[in-house]
Amino acid sequence: MRKTVADLLAEGLRVPTSGIVIEDRAATWALLCKLVADKSPTASQDCQNDRSAMSPVELAINSVRGVAVEAAIEYGVWVQGHVSSSEGTPRTLSDCPELRLKVESLLDPAVEPTRAVRAVLGRSFPRLVYLDKPWAATLSSRLFSEDKLGQASWSTYLLFCSAFDD
Repeated sequence: MRKTVADLLAEGLRVPTSGIVIEDRAATWALLCKLVADKSPTASQDCQNDRSAMSPVELAINSVRGVAVEAAIEYGVWVQGHVSSSEGTPRTLSDCPELRLKVESLLDPAVEPTRAVRAVLGRSFPRLVYLDKPWAATLSSRLFSEDKLGQASWSTYLLFCSAFDD
């Protein structure tokens, strides 16, 4: 049930005519935070190494927390779509500090130890760049670190993201 809620929320944030209104921003974020704190996927699910186990990205898209993290990033795009910015002014997350703090906390292995969530962040890195390019640049060394978490981010980024020269 919780994964279905996360899926619906992610889709609702992507579709401008979904009925989620900016006046519900606080409630939307509160729900996202509960979903991002869900137990699924567990560390034991994430650490399975046999051939029948899902890859980090497969586990992410089939888990509450994986889908919720993706929805949280969509939330940032949704907020920016409702906040007016001056023409020519670079986009930043100054109007959405809650997302910035959440993503930064998810890069702490003590807070988020799963490769599945790192895979979501790797696949979503172009979105993070879109939301706040200077901030995303500061994340790259932690996101794409040389440990198993960084490898999950990097391999998923390479698999799902087109090259861009920005």
